[in-house]
Amino acid sequence: MKYDDASWHYDSTPEFEDDERWAVAAAHIGVYLKWCLLQGWAGELHTEDEADQNMVEQVISGNMTGAEFLIQQCDCQFTNEELNDEGNAFTSYYFADHYPEDLESVAREQILSAPESEYDFDALREIFDRQYGEWLAENPLVAPPRVSPAEVSPSPAETQSTSDHPTFNEAQTENAQKDKPWWKVW
Repeated sequence: MKYDDASWHYDSTPEFEDDERWAVAAAHIGVYLKWCLLQGWAGELHTEDEADQNMVEQVISGNMTGAEFLIQQCDCQFTNEELNDEGNAFTSYYFADHYPEDLESVAREQILSAPESEYDFDALREIFDRQYGEWLAENPLVAPPRVSPAEVSPSPAETQSTSDHPTFNEAQTENAQKDKPWWKVW
C-alpha cells in the first residue's frame, strides 16, 4: 500500500532547483516518517542488514532528515514496506484521514514550500503522540503495552517470539489530481 509519494508533489514545487525540489516535495512525508522511525516502527526492509539499520539510526540520531531517508532509501515513496505491523496499523488509520489537517495546523506555511528542517518537529511530535495515544486506547489489541528497556529485560525465548498483530485494510491509493488541495491526493 502506498501512503504517499514525493513525486505526487514534485510539480507543486517549481520555484526550487531539482535536488531541493525533491527535498521540499518529500518534507511533509519525511517529518511523519521520522516520527515513525523514532517509535521503533522501521519495517523489515530497513532492518534486514546492518547498512539499512545504520540509515535508520541516522534519522533517529538527527544526522539525516526523514525526507532524506525517504528519497535515499525509499525511492521517494512512503509505503507499507517502510513500517512494521504496528506502524502500518496506526498509519493506515491516521495518515490519510487525520495527518493532513494536523500537519496544516502546525506547518501551513512550510507545506510544499520549505525543507523538513523548517518544520516544527516538536509541535508535530506532540500531535502525533496524542493521536497515537487516542488511537491505541481504542485499539488496545493492536500493539503491546510499551515499557522502557530498563523496566524489562526479556529472556532469550521472549526475543524470538513472532508478531501477532492483526492485519489492516490495504486499500489502493489513487493518483493525485491537480485540481485538489495537496492533502486530497491520498
